[in-house]
Amino acid sequence: MQREIDEAFVERETPEDFTIDNDKTANWAIKKIKEEQEEHDRLQALINDERQELQAKQEEIDKRLEAKTGYLKSLLLGYFATVPHKETKTQASYKLLDGSLIFKKPSLSIVKPDDEQLLEYMERAGREDLIETKRSAKWGDFKKTLTIADDGQVISEDGEALDFITTEEKAGEFNVKG
Repeated sequence: MQREIDEAFVERETPEDFTIDNDKTANWAIKKIKEEQEEHDRLQALINDERQELQAKQEEIDKRLEAKTGYLKSLLLGYFATVPHKETKTQASYKLLDGSLIFKKPSLSIVKPDDEQLLEYMERAGREDLIETKRSAKWGDFKKTLTIADDGQVISEDGEALDFITTEEKAGEFNVKG
C-alpha cells in the first residue's frame, strides 16, 4: 500500500495534483516528512564531522608552519639584534630586499574591571559624571496589563485606548511531530 501511494505521488505532474484526504495518505505524508528529516539530520551530522576534520587539519598545518619557520624566525631575531634598525615608540624595524624584520615593543593596556566594582569605585570617588543612568519602561510588566479590543485597538487597564501601541497578526503555525 505504501508503494501505491508513493507511485501516486510521483506520477503527479505538480504537487498540487496530489491530495491528502484520508488517514492512510496523511500517515504516508508523515512518514515522508520523517524520512526527509532523517536525511537532513544525517547530512547535518556529516557536515559537522567534516567541519571537525577540517578544523583538525587547520591546526595541523598551523603547527607545521610554526615548526618549519620557528627556527628561522629565532635566527632572524638574533641577527636583528646585531644590526642598526629604525625605531619608533612602538616598534623597531630593519628593511631587506624581500621583506622587513619588525619587532613590536611590549606594551601595557588597561583591562576593564568587573562592572560592579567599577561602579562602586566611581560612586566612592564622587565621579557621578562618569556614571551612566538609563531610564526605560518596564515593557514586559506593562504589556501584561493591556488588552486587545475586537477591532485590534490596545486598551490600558484603566480603559484608555492607546493609539501609540499597535498590534500585528502572527500567522498560525502547523507542525508535524513523529
